[in-house]
Amino acid sequence: MRAICCFGVCLREYEGRLDCQFYLPEHRLLEVRMHNSGYPTYPIGNSHISVRVVDGPFGSDLKVDEYKEKGIPLVRVGNCRTGEILVDDELVFISPEKHSELIRSEVLPGDVVLTKAGHILGYAAVFPEKLERGNITSHLAAIRPSKEINPRYLAEFLTSDIGTDQIYRWGNKSTRPELNTDEVRRLLVVLPDSKTQHILVIQMDSARELRNAKLAEADALQTGMDGYLLESLKLSLPTENKRRVFAIKHGRIPPRFDPHFHAPSFSGIVKSLEQINSPCLAELVSFSLDTWKLADTTESTFRYIEISNVSPYTGEARFDNVLVTEAPSRARMITREGDIIVSLTRPHHGSIAQITPELDGCIASTGFAVIRPKNAGRVDLDYLWCVLRSSMCRQQMLQRASGGNYPAITEQELGKILVPTPSLVNQKIIAAEARRRRDEARKLRAEAEQGWREAKAQFEAALLGEPNA
Repeated sequence: MRAICCFGVCLREYEGRLDCQFYLPEHRLLEVRMHNSGYPTYPIGNSHISVRVVDGPFGSDLKVDEYKEKGIPLVRVGNCRTGEILVDDELVFISPEKHSELIRSEVLPGDVVLTKAGHILGYAAVFPEKLERGNITSHLAAIRPSKEINPRYLAEFLTSDIGTDQIYRWGNKSTRPELNTDEVRRLLVVLPDSKTQHILVIQMDSARELRNAKLAEADALQTGMDGYLLESLKLSLPTENKRRVFAIKHGRIPPRFDPHFHAPSFSGIVKSLEQINSPCLAELVSFSLDTWKLADTTESTFRYIEISNVSPYTGEARFDNVLVTEAPSRARMITREGDIIVSLTRPHHGSIAQITPELDGCIASTGFAVIRPKNAGRVDLDYLWCVLRSSMCRQQMLQRASGGNYPAITEQELGKILVPTPSLVNQKIIAAEARRRRDEARKLRAEAEQGWREAKAQFEAALLGEPNA
Protein backbone atom coordinates (compact mmCIF):
# COMPACT_ATOMS: atom_id res chain seq x y z
CA MET A 1 0.00 0.00 0.00
CA ARG A 2 1.45 3.34 -1.08
CA ALA A 3 1.57 6.15 1.45
CA ILE A 4 -0.36 9.25 0.39
CA CYS A 5 1.91 12.27 0.53
CA CYS A 6 -0.37 14.79 -1.16
CA PHE A 7 -4.06 15.37 -0.41
CA GLY A 8 -6.63 18.14 -0.32
CA VAL A 9 -9.04 19.31 2.38
CA CYS A 10 -12.44 20.83 1.74
CA LEU A 11 -13.17 24.11 3.49
CA ARG A 12 -16.15 22.54 5.26
CA GLU A 13 -13.74 20.01 6.86
CA TYR A 14 -11.68 22.77 8.47
CA GLU A 15 -11.51 22.13 12.23
CA GLY A 16 -9.55 25.17 13.37
CA ARG A 17 -6.24 23.38 12.86
CA LEU A 18 -3.64 24.16 10.19
CA ASP A 19 -1.25 21.22 10.71
CA CYS A 20 -1.20 18.65 7.90
CA GLN A 21 -1.09 15.55 10.10
CA PHE A 22 -4.50 16.45 11.55
CA TYR A 23 -6.14 16.07 8.13
CA LEU A 24 -4.46 12.85 7.01
CA PRO A 25 -6.93 10.72 4.99
CA GLU A 26 -6.87 7.88 7.53
CA HIS A 27 -8.48 10.15 10.12
CA ARG A 28 -11.33 10.99 7.78
CA LEU A 29 -11.73 7.31 6.84
CA LEU A 30 -12.03 6.40 10.53
CA GLU A 31 -14.78 8.99 10.98
CA VAL A 32 -16.62 7.59 7.96
CA ARG A 33 -16.39 4.06 9.39
CA MET A 34 -17.73 5.26 12.74
CA HIS A 35 -20.70 7.04 11.17
CA ASN A 36 -21.39 4.00 8.96
CA SER A 37 -21.14 1.52 11.85
CA GLY A 38 -24.90 1.08 12.22
CA TYR A 39 -24.72 2.60 15.70
CA PRO A 40 -25.18 6.30 16.53
CA THR A 41 -21.94 8.27 16.92
CA TYR A 42 -21.64 11.35 19.12
CA PRO A 43 -18.85 13.60 20.41
CA ILE A 44 -18.07 13.16 24.10
CA GLY A 45 -19.49 16.62 24.83
CA ASN A 46 -22.92 15.52 23.55
CA SER A 47 -25.57 14.82 26.21
CA HIS A 48 -25.92 11.24 24.91
CA ILE A 49 -22.36 10.57 26.10
CA SER A 50 -21.63 12.88 29.03
CA VAL A 51 -23.19 15.35 31.43
CA ARG A 52 -19.88 16.90 32.51
CA VAL A 53 -16.29 17.12 31.21
CA VAL A 54 -13.70 18.93 33.36
CA ASP A 55 -9.97 19.01 33.98
CA GLY A 56 -7.94 19.56 37.13
CA PRO A 57 -6.59 22.80 38.62
CA PHE A 58 -3.61 24.53 37.05
CA GLY A 59 -0.72 26.58 38.42
CA SER A 60 -0.96 27.92 41.94
CA ASP A 61 -4.42 26.45 42.61
CA LEU A 62 -2.80 23.26 43.92
CA LYS A 63 0.76 22.88 45.17
CA VAL A 64 2.72 19.80 46.18
CA ASP A 65 3.15 21.06 49.73
CA GLU A 66 -0.65 20.89 50.10
CA TYR A 67 -0.62 17.10 49.74
CA LYS A 68 -1.66 15.19 52.86
CA GLU A 69 -1.24 11.65 54.17
CA LYS A 70 -4.99 11.37 54.69
CA GLY A 71 -8.06 13.14 53.39
CA ILE A 72 -9.64 13.32 49.94
CA PRO A 73 -7.87 11.17 47.30
CA LEU A 74 -6.06 13.14 44.60
CA VAL A 75 -5.72 11.24 41.32
CA ARG A 76 -2.55 12.15 39.42
CA VAL A 77 -1.36 11.05 35.99
CA GLY A 78 0.69 8.21 37.51
CA ASN A 79 -2.43 6.77 39.15
CA CYS A 80 -4.32 6.34 35.90
CA ARG A 81 -3.54 3.26 33.87
CA THR A 82 -5.60 1.53 31.23
CA GLY A 83 -8.48 -0.15 33.01
CA GLU A 84 -7.71 0.87 36.60
CA ILE A 85 -6.92 3.64 39.03
CA LEU A 86 -3.83 2.65 41.04
CA VAL A 87 -4.55 3.20 44.72
CA ASP A 88 -2.21 0.99 46.76
CA ASP A 89 0.74 3.06 48.02
CA GLU A 90 0.27 5.42 45.09
CA LEU A 91 -2.34 7.96 46.14
CA VAL A 92 -1.81 11.31 47.79
CA PHE A 93 -4.55 13.29 49.48
CA ILE A 94 -5.79 16.83 50.01
CA SER A 95 -7.75 18.27 52.90
CA PRO A 96 -11.58 18.47 52.79
CA GLU A 97 -11.20 22.26 52.78
CA LYS A 98 -8.97 22.14 49.69
CA HIS A 99 -11.39 19.72 48.08
CA SER A 100 -14.16 22.27 48.57
CA GLU A 101 -12.02 24.95 46.93
CA LEU A 102 -11.42 22.63 43.96
CA ILE A 103 -14.96 21.26 43.75
CA ARG A 104 -15.01 21.85 39.98
CA SER A 105 -12.43 19.06 39.57
CA GLU A 106 -14.26 16.61 41.83
CA VAL A 107 -14.59 13.03 40.61
CA LEU A 108 -17.15 10.50 41.81
CA PRO A 109 -17.49 6.73 41.35
CA GLY A 110 -18.44 6.01 37.75
CA ASP A 111 -16.62 9.02 36.31
CA VAL A 112 -14.13 8.17 33.57
CA VAL A 113 -10.65 9.62 34.14
CA LEU A 114 -8.51 10.24 31.03
CA THR A 115 -4.84 11.24 30.87
CA LYS A 116 -4.55 14.15 28.45
CA ALA A 117 -0.88 15.10 28.42
CA GLY A 118 2.62 13.67 28.15
CA HIS A 119 3.98 10.26 27.26
CA ILE A 120 0.99 8.39 28.70
CA LEU A 121 -1.63 10.36 26.82
CA GLY A 122 -4.83 8.39 26.38
CA TYR A 123 -4.92 6.13 29.46
CA ALA A 124 -8.46 5.81 30.79
CA ALA A 125 -10.11 4.17 33.80
CA VAL A 126 -13.29 4.41 35.86
CA PHE A 127 -13.05 6.10 39.26
CA PRO A 128 -13.76 3.25 41.72
CA GLU A 129 -16.59 2.95 44.26
CA LYS A 130 -14.20 2.35 47.17
CA LEU A 131 -12.71 5.84 46.95
CA GLU A 132 -16.17 7.50 47.29
CA ARG A 133 -14.95 10.86 45.95
CA GLY A 134 -11.74 12.56 44.90
CA ASN A 135 -10.07 15.22 42.77
CA ILE A 136 -7.90 15.17 39.66
CA THR A 137 -4.78 17.12 38.71
CA SER A 138 -4.31 19.32 35.67
CA HIS A 139 -3.09 16.65 33.23
CA LEU A 140 -6.28 14.64 33.60
CA ALA A 141 -9.83 15.05 32.37
CA ALA A 142 -12.88 13.67 34.14
CA ILE A 143 -15.92 12.62 32.11
CA ARG A 144 -19.24 12.00 33.89
CA PRO A 145 -21.12 9.61 31.58
CA SER A 146 -24.77 9.99 30.73
CA LYS A 147 -27.25 7.26 31.62
CA GLU A 148 -27.05 5.95 28.05
CA ILE A 149 -23.44 4.81 28.28
CA ASN A 150 -21.72 2.26 30.51
CA PRO A 151 -18.69 3.97 32.13
CA ARG A 152 -16.63 0.82 31.64
CA TYR A 153 -17.54 0.76 27.95
CA LEU A 154 -16.54 4.42 27.58
CA ALA A 155 -13.13 3.75 29.20
CA GLU A 156 -12.58 0.71 26.96
CA PHE A 157 -13.59 2.70 23.88
CA LEU A 158 -11.18 5.53 24.65
CA THR A 159 -8.27 3.10 25.00
CA SER A 160 -9.21 1.10 21.91
CA ASP A 161 -7.47 1.87 18.63
CA ILE A 162 -10.55 3.87 17.61
CA GLY A 163 -10.18 6.08 20.66
CA THR A 164 -6.39 6.42 20.74
CA ASP A 165 -6.23 7.29 17.02
CA GLN A 166 -8.53 10.23 17.70
CA ILE A 167 -6.74 11.21 20.90
CA TYR A 168 -3.37 11.41 19.18
CA ARG A 169 -4.90 13.16 16.18
CA TRP A 170 -6.15 15.96 18.40
CA GLY A 171 -3.28 15.75 20.87
CA ASN A 172 -0.32 16.01 18.49
CA LYS A 173 1.05 19.51 19.01
CA SER A 174 4.33 21.16 18.08
CA THR A 175 5.97 20.43 21.44
CA ARG A 176 4.40 17.43 23.13
CA PRO A 177 1.14 15.48 22.81
CA GLU A 178 -1.59 17.16 24.84
CA LEU A 179 -5.36 17.57 24.78
CA ASN A 180 -7.34 20.47 26.15
CA THR A 181 -10.80 19.91 27.58
CA ASP A 182 -12.57 21.25 24.48
CA GLU A 183 -10.67 18.70 22.39
CA VAL A 184 -11.71 15.91 24.77
CA ARG A 185 -15.33 16.98 24.21
CA ARG A 186 -14.86 16.66 20.42
CA LEU A 187 -13.68 13.03 20.47
CA LEU A 188 -16.25 10.81 18.77
CA VAL A 189 -17.77 7.78 20.50
CA VAL A 190 -19.75 4.98 18.87
CA LEU A 191 -22.76 4.28 21.10
CA PRO A 192 -24.25 0.78 20.74
CA ASP A 193 -27.21 -0.42 22.80
CA SER A 194 -26.65 -1.22 26.48
CA LYS A 195 -26.63 -5.00 25.91
CA THR A 196 -23.85 -4.72 23.31
CA GLN A 197 -21.88 -2.40 25.59
CA HIS A 198 -22.16 -4.95 28.43
CA ILE A 199 -21.02 -7.84 26.21
CA LEU A 200 -18.00 -5.87 24.96
CA VAL A 201 -16.99 -4.94 28.52
CA ILE A 202 -17.18 -8.59 29.62
CA GLN A 203 -15.06 -9.68 26.65
CA MET A 204 -12.41 -7.06 27.39
CA ASP A 205 -12.41 -8.01 31.09
CA SER A 206 -11.74 -11.64 30.14
CA ALA A 207 -8.94 -10.63 27.78
CA ARG A 208 -7.41 -8.37 30.43
CA GLU A 209 -7.51 -11.13 33.06
CA LEU A 210 -5.76 -13.55 30.68
CA ARG A 211 -3.16 -10.92 29.79
CA ASN A 212 -2.52 -10.05 33.44
CA ALA A 213 -2.21 -13.74 34.36
CA LYS A 214 0.50 -14.27 31.73
CA LEU A 215 2.31 -11.10 32.78
CA ALA A 216 2.15 -12.18 36.43
CA GLU A 217 3.58 -15.57 35.49
CA ALA A 218 6.39 -13.85 33.60
CA ASP A 219 7.10 -11.59 36.58
CA ALA A 220 7.11 -14.57 38.95
CA LEU A 221 9.71 -16.32 36.80
CA GLN A 222 12.06 -13.39 37.10
CA THR A 223 11.39 -12.38 40.71
CA GLY A 224 11.84 -16.05 41.64
CA MET A 225 15.38 -15.81 40.31
CA ASP A 226 16.41 -14.14 43.57
CA GLY A 227 15.46 -17.22 45.56
CA TYR A 228 17.21 -19.52 43.10
CA LEU A 229 20.33 -17.38 43.24
CA LEU A 230 20.46 -17.39 47.04
CA GLU A 231 19.93 -21.14 47.14
CA SER A 232 22.69 -21.71 44.57
CA LEU A 233 25.09 -19.49 46.52
CA LYS A 234 24.06 -21.14 49.80
CA LEU A 235 23.48 -17.62 51.06
CA SER A 236 20.92 -16.56 53.61
CA LEU A 237 20.05 -12.88 53.82
CA PRO A 238 18.57 -11.41 56.99
CA THR A 239 14.90 -10.51 57.06
CA GLU A 240 14.24 -6.91 56.13
CA ASN A 241 14.80 -4.58 59.05
CA LYS A 242 12.66 -1.44 58.76
CA ARG A 243 13.83 0.22 61.96
CA ARG A 244 14.03 3.99 61.54
CA VAL A 245 15.88 4.55 64.80
CA PHE A 246 19.28 2.87 65.19
CA ALA A 247 22.81 3.51 66.35
CA ILE A 248 26.18 2.77 64.78
CA LYS A 249 29.70 2.70 66.13
CA HIS A 250 31.83 5.80 65.62
CA GLY A 251 34.38 3.88 63.57
CA ARG A 252 31.77 2.94 60.95
CA ILE A 253 30.75 6.50 60.13
CA PRO A 254 33.39 7.43 57.54
CA PRO A 255 33.20 7.93 54.62
CA ARG A 256 29.41 8.37 54.71
CA PHE A 257 27.62 10.31 57.40
CA ASP A 258 24.02 10.11 56.10
CA PRO A 259 21.64 7.84 58.10
CA HIS A 260 20.29 6.30 54.87
CA PHE A 261 23.64 4.64 54.13
CA HIS A 262 23.80 2.98 57.56
CA ALA A 263 20.21 1.68 57.65
CA PRO A 264 20.04 -1.85 59.16
CA SER A 265 18.32 -3.25 56.04
CA PHE A 266 21.44 -2.44 54.00
CA SER A 267 24.07 -3.39 56.55
CA GLY A 268 22.53 -6.85 56.97
CA ILE A 269 22.97 -7.61 53.26
CA VAL A 270 26.60 -6.45 53.30
CA LYS A 271 27.42 -8.54 56.38
CA SER A 272 25.98 -11.65 54.74
CA LEU A 273 27.96 -11.10 51.53
CA GLU A 274 31.15 -10.58 53.50
CA GLN A 275 30.85 -14.19 54.71
CA ILE A 276 31.39 -15.60 51.20
CA ASN A 277 33.65 -14.75 48.26
CA SER A 278 32.27 -11.33 47.30
CA PRO A 279 34.83 -8.99 45.74
CA CYS A 280 33.97 -5.38 44.94
CA LEU A 281 32.60 -4.81 41.46
CA ALA A 282 35.63 -2.64 40.63
CA GLU A 283 37.87 -5.71 41.11
CA LEU A 284 35.94 -7.58 38.43
CA VAL A 285 35.27 -4.90 35.83
CA SER A 286 36.58 -1.68 34.37
CA PHE A 287 34.42 1.34 33.61
CA SER A 288 34.61 2.26 29.94
CA LEU A 289 35.76 5.74 28.99
CA ASP A 290 35.14 5.26 25.24
CA THR A 291 33.13 8.24 24.08
CA TRP A 292 31.52 9.19 20.80
CA LYS A 293 32.50 12.45 19.14
CA LEU A 294 29.63 13.97 17.26
CA ALA A 295 31.97 16.01 15.06
CA ASP A 296 33.67 12.86 13.76
CA THR A 297 30.57 11.09 12.47
CA THR A 298 29.81 10.99 8.75
CA GLU A 299 26.40 9.32 9.13
CA SER A 300 23.06 11.14 9.24
CA THR A 301 21.67 8.96 12.04
CA PHE A 302 22.98 6.92 14.95
CA ARG A 303 21.62 4.18 17.23
CA TYR A 304 20.90 5.59 20.67
CA ILE A 305 20.16 3.83 23.96
CA GLU A 306 18.68 5.96 26.72
CA ILE A 307 17.56 4.78 30.14
CA SER A 308 13.93 4.37 29.06
CA ASN A 309 15.15 1.94 26.36
CA VAL A 310 16.11 -0.63 29.01
CA SER A 311 13.32 -2.71 30.50
CA PRO A 312 13.68 -2.98 34.29
CA TYR A 313 11.58 -6.16 34.11
CA THR A 314 13.60 -8.13 31.56
CA GLY A 315 16.96 -6.35 31.57
CA GLU A 316 16.84 -6.09 27.79
CA ALA A 317 17.81 -3.00 25.81
CA ARG A 318 16.68 -1.60 22.49
CA PHE A 319 17.87 1.39 20.48
CA ASP A 320 16.24 4.28 18.65
CA ASN A 321 17.52 5.65 15.37
CA VAL A 322 18.18 9.33 16.01
CA LEU A 323 19.20 12.07 13.62
CA VAL A 324 22.74 13.25 14.26
CA THR A 325 21.46 16.83 14.07
CA GLU A 326 19.11 16.03 16.98
CA ALA A 327 21.62 14.13 19.12
CA PRO A 328 21.00 14.66 22.85
CA SER A 329 23.95 16.11 24.75
CA ARG A 330 24.05 12.91 26.87
CA ALA A 331 24.56 10.66 23.83
CA ARG A 332 28.26 9.95 24.34
CA MET A 333 29.05 6.43 25.56
CA ILE A 334 30.20 3.89 22.95
CA THR A 335 29.05 0.35 23.71
CA ARG A 336 30.62 -2.92 22.55
CA GLU A 337 29.35 -6.49 22.46
CA GLY A 338 29.86 -8.01 25.91
CA ASP A 339 29.51 -4.73 27.80
CA ILE A 340 26.93 -4.34 30.55
CA ILE A 341 25.21 -0.99 30.96
CA VAL A 342 23.92 0.05 34.38
CA SER A 343 21.58 2.98 34.89
CA LEU A 344 23.15 5.40 37.36
CA THR A 345 19.77 7.03 38.05
CA ARG A 346 17.49 4.92 40.22
CA PRO A 347 19.85 1.96 39.79
CA HIS A 348 17.75 -0.14 42.17
CA HIS A 349 14.97 -0.28 39.54
CA GLY A 350 17.03 -2.79 37.56
CA SER A 351 17.62 -0.98 34.25
CA ILE A 352 20.71 -3.09 33.65
CA ALA A 353 21.30 -4.68 30.24
CA GLN A 354 23.84 -6.67 28.25
CA ILE A 355 25.11 -5.33 24.95
CA THR A 356 24.26 -8.16 22.59
CA PRO A 357 25.69 -8.45 19.02
CA GLU A 358 22.85 -6.42 17.49
CA LEU A 359 23.57 -3.57 19.94
CA ASP A 360 27.31 -3.47 19.27
CA GLY A 361 28.40 0.07 18.44
CA CYS A 362 25.29 1.74 19.84
CA ILE A 363 25.71 5.06 21.64
CA ALA A 364 24.43 5.06 25.22
CA SER A 365 23.44 7.94 27.43
CA THR A 366 25.93 9.20 30.00
CA GLY A 367 23.23 8.19 32.46
CA PHE A 368 24.69 4.68 32.17
CA ALA A 369 27.90 3.21 33.48
CA VAL A 370 29.40 0.99 30.77
CA ILE A 371 31.30 -1.87 32.38
CA ARG A 372 33.64 -4.46 30.89
CA PRO A 373 34.99 -7.53 32.74
CA LYS A 374 38.71 -7.36 33.47
CA ASN A 375 39.22 -11.10 33.47
CA ALA A 376 36.87 -13.39 31.56
CA GLY A 377 38.30 -16.35 33.48
CA ARG A 378 37.05 -14.93 36.76
CA VAL A 379 33.49 -13.90 35.99
CA ASP A 380 30.94 -15.09 33.42
CA LEU A 381 29.24 -12.23 31.54
CA ASP A 382 25.75 -13.70 31.77
CA TYR A 383 26.22 -14.43 35.46
CA LEU A 384 27.43 -10.89 36.14
CA TRP A 385 24.37 -9.44 34.40
CA CYS A 386 22.14 -11.77 36.39
CA VAL A 387 23.67 -11.03 39.80
CA LEU A 388 23.78 -7.27 39.25
CA ARG A 389 20.03 -7.38 38.65
CA SER A 390 19.44 -9.36 41.86
CA SER A 391 17.90 -7.60 44.85
CA MET A 392 21.09 -8.07 46.92
CA CYS A 393 23.08 -5.97 44.44
CA ARG A 394 20.33 -3.49 43.62
CA GLN A 395 19.84 -2.79 47.33
CA GLN A 396 23.54 -2.04 47.64
CA MET A 397 23.20 0.37 44.73
CA LEU A 398 20.32 2.08 46.51
CA GLN A 399 22.40 2.22 49.69
CA ARG A 400 25.24 3.99 47.91
CA ALA A 401 22.98 6.30 45.91
CA SER A 402 22.15 9.83 46.98
CA GLY A 403 19.28 12.14 46.21
CA GLY A 404 15.61 12.19 47.17
CA ASN A 405 13.05 11.48 44.43
CA TYR A 406 15.71 10.50 41.87
CA PRO A 407 18.49 8.70 43.74
CA ALA A 408 21.63 8.38 41.65
CA ILE A 409 24.91 6.54 42.12
CA THR A 410 28.36 7.48 40.90
CA GLU A 411 30.64 5.02 39.10
CA GLN A 412 33.01 5.19 42.07
CA GLU A 413 30.26 4.14 44.48
CA LEU A 414 28.94 1.53 42.05
CA GLY A 415 32.42 -0.03 41.99
CA LYS A 416 32.19 -0.61 45.76
CA ILE A 417 29.18 -2.93 45.78
CA LEU A 418 29.95 -6.51 46.74
CA VAL A 419 29.36 -9.18 44.07
CA PRO A 420 29.08 -12.82 45.19
CA THR A 421 31.41 -14.77 42.90
CA PRO A 422 31.24 -18.57 43.07
CA SER A 423 33.27 -20.87 40.82
CA LEU A 424 32.95 -20.40 37.06
CA VAL A 425 31.15 -23.73 36.83
CA ASN A 426 28.47 -22.57 39.25
CA GLN A 427 28.32 -19.16 37.59
CA LYS A 428 27.52 -20.82 34.25
CA ILE A 429 24.82 -23.00 35.83
CA ILE A 430 23.19 -19.94 37.39
CA ALA A 431 23.51 -17.98 34.14
CA ALA A 432 21.86 -20.79 32.17
CA GLU A 433 18.88 -20.77 34.53
CA ALA A 434 18.65 -16.98 34.25
CA ARG A 435 18.58 -17.25 30.44
CA ARG A 436 15.90 -19.95 30.59
CA ARG A 437 13.71 -17.83 32.81
CA ARG A 438 14.31 -14.75 30.69
CA ASP A 439 13.37 -16.59 27.48
CA GLU A 440 10.25 -18.11 29.03
CA ALA A 441 9.21 -14.74 30.48
CA ARG A 442 9.76 -13.10 27.09
CA LYS A 443 7.54 -15.74 25.47
CA LEU A 444 4.78 -15.22 28.05
CA ARG A 445 4.88 -11.44 27.62
CA ALA A 446 4.72 -11.79 23.85
CA GLU A 447 1.71 -14.13 24.17
CA ALA A 448 0.06 -11.68 26.58
CA GLU A 449 0.49 -8.74 24.23
CA GLN A 450 -0.59 -10.72 21.17
CA GLY A 451 -3.78 -11.83 22.93
CA TRP A 452 -4.47 -8.28 24.04
CA ARG A 453 -3.99 -6.92 20.51
CA GLU A 454 -6.40 -9.53 19.18
CA ALA A 455 -8.99 -8.60 21.84
CA LYS A 456 -8.73 -4.93 20.92
CA ALA A 457 -9.09 -5.79 17.23
CA GLN A 458 -12.23 -7.83 18.00
CA PHE A 459 -13.60 -4.89 20.03
CA GLU A 460 -13.12 -2.58 17.04
CA ALA A 461 -14.54 -5.11 14.58
CA ALA A 462 -17.67 -5.55 16.73
CA LEU A 463 -18.31 -1.82 16.45
CA LEU A 464 -17.07 -0.93 12.94
CA GLY A 465 -16.82 -4.24 11.13
CA GLU A 466 -13.69 -5.31 9.30
CA PRO A 467 -11.65 -2.40 7.87
CA ASN A 468 -12.07 -3.52 4.26
CA ALA A 469 -15.61 -4.81 4.59
